[in-house]
Order: sequence, then C-alpha cells, then structure tokens
Amino acid sequence: MEPYDPDEVRRRIENILRPGGEYIGVRGTGRSIRVVPGGESAAEEMFGRFAEMGEELRSSTYGGLLVRLPGVGFVGYRPPEESKPATLDVNIEGVRIKEIKFVE
Repeated sequence: MEPYDPDEVRRRIENILRPGGEYIGVRGTGRSIRVVPGGESAAEEMFGRFAEMGEELRSSTYGGLLVRLPGVGFVGYRPPEESKPATLDVNIEGVRIKEIKFVE
C-alpha cells in the first residue's frame, strides 16, 4: 500500500482488531489487554498483517520487532519468553487495545 493512506490503514486495523464489530479474543487482566489463542504463530501472523501496512524500525530500543504505521501509530511484537506469552503492543490513536497476548 504505497503511498500509505491513513484512512485505509485505519480501516484495515479495524478489520484486524474488531472483525465483525467485536474485539478479538477475551478481556485480559485490564481493559486494554486482550487474550487470543494460537500462541507464537498466531502472534507472528497478526504482526505480519500490521507490518504490511508500515515500515519496520530497526534502530529502536524496543525489545522485539516494531512497525510504524504512518499517520496512525506503532505496533510491536515481543516473542514469548519464560512464562510470558507472545505479545503485540499496540499504540494506535483511537484504539483502546494496548496489548494482545497470544496463549497456547
């Protein structure tokens, strides 16, 4: 999608996070956390859908992969470690989801 159209990016984000108008997964420990089944492979697949709309930031100090969605915000992917599941960190204006945890 070049050049990036923020309205189109927002529409695609909505389709990823609220397919059919309902938020993905179930509510986690906080209002802004969603828990989704599928583990690491599901997290990587969803992150890939976000990555298609933006550009990877390689010089970031973020502890995983980070994608900037021009005019919209950022999405990061943290792989699982020890007892923590794979997680997407969502920082997109107007989106109440801040973390998506992918459990097995």
